[in-house]
Amino acid sequence: MSRVATVLAVVIVLTGGCRRSSEEKPSTAVVAPRAADPLAANGLGLRTSADADARVRAVFPHGVATEDARAAIGTAPAPPDDVALDPTSEWIGEIVPTGPLELATVRAALPGPLVGTGPGHFVKAQTREGAWEYVEDETARGPYVRVAVSVSLADIDEAISAAALDREIAWTRAFLQKLDPREPTASITRAQALARSAAAFKLRRQLHDDIDIGLAILAPKGTTFSARLVWDAAYSAGFRWGDGDYFHWVPTPSTDVGQGIEMGGTSREAGYFMPEWVARSDGSADVTDLEMSFNIARTWEPGAVFTVMTRAAKYLARRLGGTVVSVETGAPFDEEAARIKLDAIVKAMTDAGIKPGSSLALQVF
Repeated sequence: MSRVATVLAVVIVLTGGCRRSSEEKPSTAVVAPRAADPLAANGLGLRTSADADARVRAVFPHGVATEDARAAIGTAPAPPDDVALDPTSEWIGEIVPTGPLELATVRAALPGPLVGTGPGHFVKAQTREGAWEYVEDETARGPYVRVAVSVSLADIDEAISAAALDREIAWTRAFLQKLDPREPTASITRAQALARSAAAFKLRRQLHDDIDIGLAILAPKGTTFSARLVWDAAYSAGFRWGDGDYFHWVPTPSTDVGQGIEMGGTSREAGYFMPEWVARSDGSADVTDLEMSFNIARTWEPGAVFTVMTRAAKYLARRLGGTVVSVETGAPFDEEAARIKLDAIVKAMTDAGIKPGSSLALQVF
C-alpha cells in the first residue's frame, strides 16, 4: 500500500452519488430515492476504512457472509512494501557504511533542497534487523547499515529529463559522501535510467487506456439480484466494501485497493453501494448486474489476480443465479481471449523493462 493510503483511506462522497468514470453514460433506469449518505450532509464526506467497517457492522450486526468461499477462490501474491528499494523502477544510489549510523547522523548529512524541478526522491535506510525506513519519517529510529536515495523515473506526467536526473545524482552523491567518502554504488547507469523512463511513457502512449480487464455477472432477463444476497456473496468471496463505495478484493488488508479487483453495479445510477440501502429492504438497492475489473499495469502479479477474478465471478454467478458475460458485448465471457489480452500487455511491459504493479508502473499508468 502507498504511504498515503496506509495513513488514511479517504473517500470523497458527492451529494447525489459519485461516478465511476467521466465517460460513463447516465442510466435511464427509474430508481427509487436513496437514503442519504450520513457523511454527505454538507456535500462532502471524509471517511476512514474503520468508519466504513463500522457502518457495515451497524447494518449487519451478525456478520455479512453466510459462508466462506475464500479458499476455493484462492489468492494472489501481495505487492512488496513500498519502503523497500525497487531497482526495476528507480535510480538508486546507496552506501554500505563501515559501521552502523545513527538516525541523527544520517539526518544531519542531508543537503538542502534541490535547485530546479525534478521528479523527487526518497531517502531510505536499512536497520540491522533488515527493515527499511524513510529517514525523514517521524517513525524512523535507526541505526542503519545501508543508506540509499531512490529517485523516481517519472516526473509527474512525463519521463525524467537528463537535467533533472543529473541534479538528483549530484544531490545523492553530495549526501552519501558526507556519510562515507567512497563513491556510492548505483543500481543502474544514467543512460539506463533515462531509457527506462522513456520506454515506460512510450508504452503508455501505445496502450492508451486499454489496460483494464473485466467481466460482468448478469441476472436473468427481467430479474434482479437481491441487494442482501449481493453483499452476502461478495463478502463470502473475500470482497470488502469501502473506498469509493464499491466492493474491493485485495490479497492482504494492507494492499492498496488500486492494486486489486473493484466490483460495482453497472445498471443502477453510478454503480456504487451503501450498506444503509440494504437495511431498507424495499428492493430499491437490488441490481440487474455486477461488474468487476482490475488494472493490469498497476496490479502485482496480474495473472494470479485474473484467476481470482474469474473464480470469484463464477462463484457469484452461482450464488446469485446469474451468468458471467463480457462487459462490452453481453456475450458469454471468453476467458481464453481475456487471458491472451492480459498476457500480451504483461509481455509488452516486461519487454519495456517495467514490472506490472511496480512503483514505476504505478506512477506511469
